[in-house]
Amino acid sequence: MKAFVYGEFNQNAQFSLEENNQKPTLWADFISTGPVEFKYGISFIDLEQAKCNQENEIPEWDFDEMKT
Repeated sequence: MKAFVYGEFNQNAQFSLEENNQKPTLWADFISTGPVEFKYGISFIDLEQAKCNQENEIPEWDFDEMKT
């Protein structure tokens, strides 16, 4: 099964991608201090649908609002 993931961090980061035995790993180094938040959407259709899912289901960065 193939799944597409679209995600956003609340802080800027420098990304690097490693591939070990055809298993990709994405590393993110954050310059700022403080909490790092990540929100994402998943789709089995395509990346654009994953982005739409994330924007529709988690439009804001308010963790407490999302919890409720």
